[in-house]
Amino acid sequence: MSNAMSALLVDAMHRRKLTRTQVGSAVGLSPTMISMVKSGTYVLPCERVEGLADILNVPVGDLVEAGIASYPDNSGWRIMEIAMRIRLAA
Repeated sequence: MSNAMSALLVDAMHRRKLTRTQVGSAVGLSPTMISMVKSGTYVLPCERVEGLADILNVPVGDLVEAGIASYPDNSGWRIMEIAMRIRLAA
């Protein structure tokens, strides 16, 4: 796990007083979708990644730099292992 990513999520969630459930709900992730995201088999549309950045109050670029998101192609942002990372950060 990336220390930068972990620190980003811990800090952002602590500042905003958010639980992982609130974060998941805000970006429209059901438990099944969270599992798919965690396994890397689901690519979130850009607006969902932007929603995550909004609720955490961080720039999308920070999510990319921290290893939470990458831009694999034009279909959207891939969020990698976000469920595990949010759970550990909560």
